[in-house]
Amino acid sequence: MICFDYLLGIIHGDLKPANILLDQNYKLMLAEFGFSRRNTDAGFVQTSRNMGTLGFVAPEYMLSGRLTVFIDMFAYGVNLYELLSGTNVDRQSMIHGVVRTLLILSFNLI
Repeated sequence: MICFDYLLGIIHGDLKPANILLDQNYKLMLAEFGFSRRNTDAGFVQTSRNMGTLGFVAPEYMLSGRLTVFIDMFAYGVNLYELLSGTNVDRQSMIHGVVRTLLILSFNLI
């Protein structure tokens, strides 16, 4: 499903367990395309605000605001990890890591 969206040039942007549905034949479907964007020729879409669900959004998107297909790949990896391990990703440490990186980058600009 992710591969199909990629081939069509669609970036979902909010891939999380609540947006991955199964029908009676266990066929995967994606829901909630409110954040989805069409990929541009440049290979990314610049957004003015952060979108997606914290913990499933790639850190590089939070830093740059550039929405690429890698955002969905990162979210797919987080979903797969949670499915196979039976545990949730530690979102608190992920948030602290992103904030720390933002602070380091901002101090380097001064």
